[in-house]
Amino acid sequence: MIYIRGSWSDYDRWHDLGNTGWSAKEVLPYFKKAEHQERGADEYHGRGGPLNVADLRYINPLSQAFVKAGLEAGLPLNRDFNAANQEGVGFYQLTLPMPKGKGIL
Repeated sequence: MIYIRGSWSDYDRWHDLGNTGWSAKEVLPYFKKAEHQERGADEYHGRGGPLNVADLRYINPLSQAFVKAGLEAGLPLNRDFNAANQEGVGFYQLTLPMPKGKGIL
């Protein structure tokens, strides 16, 4: 259920190898169209699509300790692994059903 896109550099490399239409800039609109980002739409995310993308509804204390240890080791915090940078530690978003009583828009 983890929602994670490929590395932007991979898409650009595929494009550079002759795969027209596969650069990060060219595939981003399709990612945005497919998702319903519960955090809201922005430069990297869309709303109204069929794939509900949500923050964790519960964070296990061991997961919290893992992220804290990464930060203490000097890794950067990453709040959005599907934006410009995928490096760092943080909590992934998931493809979770929409909570009951919530509409897509």
